[in-house]
Amino acid sequence: MNIHTLQAKNLKAGYNKTVIIDGIDVTIPSNKISVIIGSNGCGKSTLLKNFARLIKPFDGEILLDGAGYDKMHSKDLAKIIGLLPQSPMVPESITVYDLVARGRYPYQKPFSQLTSEDQEAIEEAMEMMGVSKLRDQFVEELSGGQRQRVWIAMALAQQTDILFLDEPTTFLDISYQVQILELLKNLNEKKGTTIVMVLHDINLASRYADCLFAMKNGELIAAGSPEDILNEELMLRVFNLECILMKDPVSGSPFIVPKGRAHLRPESQDEGKKISQVV
Repeated sequence: MNIHTLQAKNLKAGYNKTVIIDGIDVTIPSNKISVIIGSNGCGKSTLLKNFARLIKPFDGEILLDGAGYDKMHSKDLAKIIGLLPQSPMVPESITVYDLVARGRYPYQKPFSQLTSEDQEAIEEAMEMMGVSKLRDQFVEELSGGQRQRVWIAMALAQQTDILFLDEPTTFLDISYQVQILELLKNLNEKKGTTIVMVLHDINLASRYADCLFAMKNGELIAAGSPEDILNEELMLRVFNLECILMKDPVSGSPFIVPKGRAHLRPESQDEGKKISQVV
């Protein structure tokens, strides 16, 4: 994998005339896993779409290796940057192999057949995502977890140096969520792929991210390693959530435990009453 620098400078972006992101600076760490966190509507997906050139910024600029890529040919850009959007639509009656093969589009000439290099990339992507045995099945017949692995395999077949994933674990059972994130971690370690994704589960984000970007109302509130930025104050500011910060017993990463009276143990409630009486 090649090492690329990707930056947003004074980025102002949104939809129609509505500003979602208002003048932020972001530098994506190369060959690392970055996770964008924040409440719904804070601008996470909008940021990904600007980096992937799906929408055009109102102001500011996106830089790839220090230069703007707004005039870069789509196929050339698609060899460097890949995006898996939220809930992609499955084409009707398409097999797993054929969907994964669509990831080779940037490398194909008009009306050309798949080359041996294309086929090798497709097979490797399916193997990495564990969907090789599903190659002849229709994607629409697969479970949610299987389908998500196929979509990621399609993105892997594209063989990009940078991969954006917008909520890749949404609607999946916890076992599938961990499985997907483990596969992406393996991809990053094996290929050096720069991975940027949006996740809602803060504890999974903390466990798998090298870098976190915390957003609120279109602004970048904090950026850094989970150990450096995750704390009770940040969670309250970004999510309006009172919590306790602990250490993940498996990974050692920061672990967020939300507070809530409905879930307090009876003895904790009694202790709280005693404290109130003393005060």
